[in-house]
Amino acid sequence: MLEEKQSEGSDGQSDVTEDDIKGAASTTYAASADTTLAALVVFVLCMVLDPEVQEKARAELDCVVGRARLPSLADRGTIPCIDRLVYETAW
Repeated sequence: MLEEKQSEGSDGQSDVTEDDIKGAASTTYAASADTTLAALVVFVLCMVLDPEVQEKARAELDCVVGRARLPSLADRGTIPCIDRLVYETAW
């Protein structure tokens, strides 16, 4: 939208203002940040309420990945408990 606005130049043919574009961008950013925060809070709550699942996931990570590094997408097939927690519950 900004590129379109800039290519129009000063002829003012568009009804969309720069403030409209800024408002749309900030609303989109705020909405996605809020959604991400809500998902993380619910995940942490679930882990706190079910320590057995949390311990099983931690043990699996320690066994496969260890504590020297973070898991990566390359580890996905080797950590099925984490796959279920992260990927299947998201849908």
